[in-house]
Amino acid sequence: MTGKNLFSPLSGLLLIFFSVAMIFLLEPWLFLVIDKIEASIINMNSSLLVLAAGLYSLIKTAAALPLLMGSLIISNEAVNKLFPDKINRYAEFAVNLMIIASIYYLVLLLTENHPGLYVPLIMTCFLFFTATPGHKKLWVIHRCTTTAQLLLGCYWLDLSPSLGAIGVGKDEVAVSMKLAATFLQSAAVMDFISMSFFIPLVAIAFITSFLINNHYKELKHMEKDKQRENQLQQYRLQLVQARSLQEMHSLVHDLKTPLTTINGLCSLLEMKYGQDAKNRQYFHRIDRSVQNMNEMISEILYENIKREITISDLINYVRAQLVPEKMEQQLEFNVENPDRIIKVNRIRFARAMINLVENALEATRDVKQGKIRIITRDMSEETCFSVIDNGVGISTENLNKIWITGFSTKNTSGLGLSFVKKVVEDHGGEIEVSSASGIGTTFNIRLRGEDDWLGKKS
Repeated sequence: MTGKNLFSPLSGLLLIFFSVAMIFLLEPWLFLVIDKIEASIINMNSSLLVLAAGLYSLIKTAAALPLLMGSLIISNEAVNKLFPDKINRYAEFAVNLMIIASIYYLVLLLTENHPGLYVPLIMTCFLFFTATPGHKKLWVIHRCTTTAQLLLGCYWLDLSPSLGAIGVGKDEVAVSMKLAATFLQSAAVMDFISMSFFIPLVAIAFITSFLINNHYKELKHMEKDKQRENQLQQYRLQLVQARSLQEMHSLVHDLKTPLTTINGLCSLLEMKYGQDAKNRQYFHRIDRSVQNMNEMISEILYENIKREITISDLINYVRAQLVPEKMEQQLEFNVENPDRIIKVNRIRFARAMINLVENALEATRDVKQGKIRIITRDMSEETCFSVIDNGVGISTENLNKIWITGFSTKNTSGLGLSFVKKVVEDHGGEIEVSSASGIGTTFNIRLRGEDDWLGKKS
């Protein structure tokens, strides 16, 4: 059966204990039913007998519903334990029926109630041969509604005088009611009323089951459609990102032509006007700037290019890229060992750091006394970069989704943090995040050093 592993055996036992309590609590109401039966005989009024029959069916259903639900939960758990691998459908049905019927009979016998022979059989057959959803909430709704409808129908069937000969309705109150119907010469009427309730209730149970199962199938289709849509969205974003990178690479590559021209013209001018010391200094600065620009272009075009740089120069480069205008938040830089040399792709790594700082600025935009701290720590075999803010934080639900390409809670492209993660991993490092809603967020980047490029001192 479906709906496995949704409840523990303890919840099933609690339902059974609740059912036992209900049996004793509802006992006074059964005396009221007996009083109605006696009143119908004294007054020769079959209408009172029908009223007593309805009350009897409701009382028995209220007491038996938690018993059968608890038995069903225990049965499902027992099948899972006994048969961890999938078994034959009919063997599973037989085991479920045996467990449910055993619990049902045992509880009713211990409480001195006559167990109906067919109640667990009808219920188990119905729930077995009608597909049931695996969704937890729908499983509860499906079982409760259909079981209640079937029980109500079964207890009406208990009151049919014609079916007494085959063992249906041997409960003391049910027998008394059928004898009263015979005495009042209303046996045929009671048969008709019993069937008039039993058949529609069973039909309604089937319709209810069908509607719930269809609803569940629609939910599954909707979830699959949503997953496909999310995948398509990710593919679109990756395509846009790839195109953007390609165009950016083309544009950046095209910058090499004017830079080559500038460098050539600078050399010609230096040959003509380079005798003056001040002019030579200017030409040297132009040449150095062109070289720096070429290095930056190479780092943008080729991800694997890494150059040695001090941590202070890297942080200063990050600081220079941030626009301080209209910035109400406080930015705090704390560099533990500014002269430590690391080997990174300056453009890409700085861009990753800037993305983290810009996210922190956004998170603290509406926070009173918003503060962002950029900290570097010098460790024996690694360097740690931390971006800490006291902003709105990230919910636990979204914390594991932030690295997914395209995921965003602010209607942005959702490429920022996935880019940061890729850059860090390209440098052989790791990035971690910890956050709490309303408290703030901390991003830690750890670059593990290699003897040939990290840990040197200038």
